[in-house]
Amino acid sequence: MRARAVGLVLAAAALVGSSWAPLRAQADTTGTARSVIAASDSARADSVAAYGPETPPAPYQFRLGLSASRIAWGGSTTRSPENAWTWGLDVERILLPYVSLRFGASYLPERVVQGADATDVHGYLVEVAAEPRLALPSLRRVGVIPFATIGIGSMIFDPATDALPTRSQNTFLVGGGIEVRLGPRWGGRLEWRHEHVDLQSLFDATALGSVSDHADRVGATLYWTF
Repeated sequence: MRARAVGLVLAAAALVGSSWAPLRAQADTTGTARSVIAASDSARADSVAAYGPETPPAPYQFRLGLSASRIAWGGSTTRSPENAWTWGLDVERILLPYVSLRFGASYLPERVVQGADATDVHGYLVEVAAEPRLALPSLRRVGVIPFATIGIGSMIFDPATDALPTRSQNTFLVGGGIEVRLGPRWGGRLEWRHEHVDLQSLFDATALGSVSDHADRVGATLYWTF
């Protein structure tokens, strides 16, 4: 009887030992898989943190935005257009976790008065700007990210009168604002831009010189990340 009990105990021990090895191997495999996933996630953690945890965690992303802004001219020269509203389309390329490159095209119908002459113009503003971000943890937790803007572009004035020349004028811009995450892929942007523009004469086709002027733009953008 005692021999039979000892045999049963030894058989049970062998069975437990044989089942423990696969379980331990499975646990080791699971731990390794978790380590690989954690390492992979850490490589793109900054991108997710900067642009929202609900945004697809890809290191490179695009944004498409619709914008509206009010442009107010400095009025320091006799070539300054009147203040006007602008509407635009933006395409943003996220290059690094906290830096993006933004291409914008805006339409600004304006009226230009130079002395006794005046004309309505179809204005087009094409710009490219770099935007570094400041992802502060306290603001990032509520979906708010400040950013700065610096870029160049061209402001095109196409007069409504066919006899007047179309002018393409250089621009340089600086500014900044805040981004607010509204959903997994949607967000909003409030910003200010200071534009320096080399204005050319619209009423004298032979006058090739330009006069420096400036304008301030305050606007909002609704964007979609993809």
